Amino acid sequence: MDKTIQGLLDICKEEKDLPFLDEVLPDFPELVAKEIKQIRYYCKNRLKNIQDLAKAFKSSEDFEIEGAVINLWFEFRSEWIRYNSVNNYNMIFHGSASPMYMIQSSFISFLIGKIEKFIPLEKLEQIHQIMLKVQYNE
Repeated sequence: MDKTIQGLLDICKEEKDLPFLDEVLPDFPELVAKEIKQIRYYCKNRLKNIQDLAKAFKSSEDFEIEGAVINLWFEFRSEWIRYNSVNNYNMIFHGSASPMYMIQSSFISFLIGKIEKFIPLEKLEQIHQIMLKVQYNE
């Protein structure tokens, strides 16, 4: 099995019990049970996105796997930008950000860091530049 595919599956296996949330949730005592359940669902769903990609591409050529991982990076990065924008504007105009959005943006950022390890450095620099232009409307 391709090392990238195995690495993606390893992320899902390592994170399946959501140790990230065990570390972060105590910092947000204001969250109610329903919100925690929604956050857990969100995190599990993002891990399932990674797992589904890995399973679908397990027999693919290296260039196809690389393209799929880059597409996943763009998806997750776009999602992070959206959460970050909402959090920032809520902080500016309302004085606080949604704890749920803060945790979701933190988790998606955490996953972005994990999957970036499977993107060649020169491609990673290129896609970062693309997203900066998109994010800042350049």
